[in-house]
Amino acid sequence: MSAAPPSGDSDSPSRDEAGTWLAFRVLASADVLSDVEDEILALAGETDILGTSREIWLDPASAAAVEGGESRAESRAGECLHVYLAREADPQRVAADLDEILEARFGSNVRKTGRIRIEPISIPEEDWATRWRDFFRPIRVSPRLLILPAWWKDADTPEPIVLRINPGRAFGSGTHATTRLSLRFLERLVRPGRSVLDFGAGSGILAFAARALGAGRVVAIEVDEDCLENYTENARINGVETEIDYRIGSSERLALGEVFDLVVCNALFDRVSPHFEALVEHLVPDGTFLYSGFLVSESETVTERLESLGLTVEQRENMEEWQAAVARGGVEDNLGLRTEE
Repeated sequence: MSAAPPSGDSDSPSRDEAGTWLAFRVLASADVLSDVEDEILALAGETDILGTSREIWLDPASAAAVEGGESRAESRAGECLHVYLAREADPQRVAADLDEILEARFGSNVRKTGRIRIEPISIPEEDWATRWRDFFRPIRVSPRLLILPAWWKDADTPEPIVLRINPGRAFGSGTHATTRLSLRFLERLVRPGRSVLDFGAGSGILAFAARALGAGRVVAIEVDEDCLENYTENARINGVETEIDYRIGSSERLALGEVFDLVVCNALFDRVSPHFEALVEHLVPDGTFLYSGFLVSESETVTERLESLGLTVEQRENMEEWQAAVARGGVEDNLGLRTEE
């Protein structure tokens, strides 16, 4: 469970200002450490926990003693778990999930007694780049769409559409529920030759999918210029360097009169909703607006916002606590054009 990163925000929630990535250290007595790890790994398939590793932990007081000449064996040292989060994870939500499953297994007082402790830690970005490869595995989005790590060996697969992604710093590896929801809807909505706008493109994964599904003109807009390098690498890996118009900026990068058959946006509601009006203005009459990245609990608010812009929500789909919605424009759009009746 996590919060999808917002369009217009340069960093996902699990990355701090110092260029490090947040994770958790779990300290537990030796007799329960393996059981704790099993519980966390069981949770990994349902949340943005990628995996764990065993590490040697030395408490700060003991570390000072070691520096003072004591041997490590005489100091308090032992194994602990490092819990690695997806880049788009919300650490507070993951911490709440950890509390819930550990209390269910070991009792409500387990944290109070100190038998199990959970601490946030920071992983240097260069170390995280290596760790990521340990956890990123192929993701089967649907029977016809597969996401492969860029470094994964070629293999014969039954999926007709294979996207290769090197996550880098940009959001959009396919691990997050909101990305998978977007991809599944794109499969149903993209038709050969249709024009597509991916707003808040990150790594470019949705734009790549749209192109692979037969879209004609594809424009991708991302506010974070640090994503450009990662996008460029992924575009090369997928052989679409010249087939997608990737722009750094926000809705102001759309030209007057530039319209699209389909607009897709995967971002947190409070961050991207101010751009909805501009995006709808660039939707053809009776065009399709695919929005993912909002919580199920926000569904009514999202519907009201889209309907206020003349759109009608026609489809919804949930995954974990997230929802995606497909809305369609009316017969008259904000450019003053009308659909032929």
